[in-house]
Amino acid sequence: MKLTSALPILVVWAAGCGREAARAGAPADVPGRYVYVGADTTAKIAWAARAELLLAPDSSFEFDLRLRLGDEDERESRTGSYSVRADRLVLRDPAKPHEDFALVIRGDSLVLDAGWIAMAALRLVGVPRPVLVKEGR
Repeated sequence: MKLTSALPILVVWAAGCGREAARAGAPADVPGRYVYVGADTTAKIAWAARAELLLAPDSSFEFDLRLRLGDEDERESRTGSYSVRADRLVLRDPAKPHEDFALVIRGDSLVLDAGWIAMAALRLVGVPRPVLVKEGR
């Protein structure tokens, strides 16, 4: 497996959300643009990532990830709907209806809520737990 195929785990659509009922619509403080920017060198390979998540008041989202690993560039974009379940933001991609992706809401930040395997893979390649921070705070 190439190292580049391990990093998209950052956006793996892993189940990890609670079973609580979703709130109707988006809470007023959730919509906005959230950004993650990270860069480092791991095992002599430089990497840089920029993720943007736009949460609209109508509970739709747009996600864009740009990843540079060494001299390779990758980009992934997704759209879909989101809901809030307790302290979790759950993203749902209509192309993958059985694979929700959860982020923990921490004030004006969203923290990746992936399983331990995904987090171990990220740490293996030197990526800290991704935190998306709301712009315009």
